Amino acid sequence: LMLPVSFGFHQLDRGTDILDKDNYATFAFIPGYEVDFFLSSRWTLKPQFHLGVGYEKDTSSLAKIWYAGIKTKYRLSDSNTNEHNFIGSISTGGSNPEFEKRSRYSAVLIGIESSFRMTQWVAQKRPLNLHFHANYSELFDQLDFHLSPEQSSKIHNQWEVGIGVGRIDKVLSWWLLSFDRIGLAFQSDTSQKFEAIKIFFSSTYDR
Repeated sequence: LMLPVSFGFHQLDRGTDILDKDNYATFAFIPGYEVDFFLSSRWTLKPQFHLGVGYEKDTSSLAKIWYAGIKTKYRLSDSNTNEHNFIGSISTGGSNPEFEKRSRYSAVLIGIESSFRMTQWVAQKRPLNLHFHANYSELFDQLDFHLSPEQSSKIHNQWEVGIGVGRIDKVLSWWLLSFDRIGLAFQSDTSQKFEAIKIFFSSTYDR
């Protein structure tokens, strides 16, 4: 059972006022359910479905938000120190009412994830895994990024590469939070109109 909550802000050039109540823009709560089906010792499927509601401040409007998809993971090879997985997914989502036909989302993703044991850290009794992933997403519905009231970029695809670290057979924890790994990923579309850097805390299959 998943209970995701998100907040949106705007006017990011306001510095320390970014969390000011006047800068509040959107809120969404989209609970959902996902389950793993182990088809074999190597192949896993994960269907998921989310249904919730979102609120937008400027128009004081509510919208129903939904998302559905299925992910797959196939272990290509593994050993006592390394593991390599093929990752794939197909997903779709949207909202009702729609906002200027920009509320639709459908995509197919393919990629690979690898984990390498850092043996030099094992000798120091601090066993760590080095995690690497690379994936590509083709969007069936373009995404519009509004750079200004007069300028926007239309995105039709996205690729991502990332690297991170995690403990072997043990989760990382900080305060009330626990996560499988921590790392940085770079995202871009093939035309390089869109670029982003993000922090990730789990496998692409679990995100």
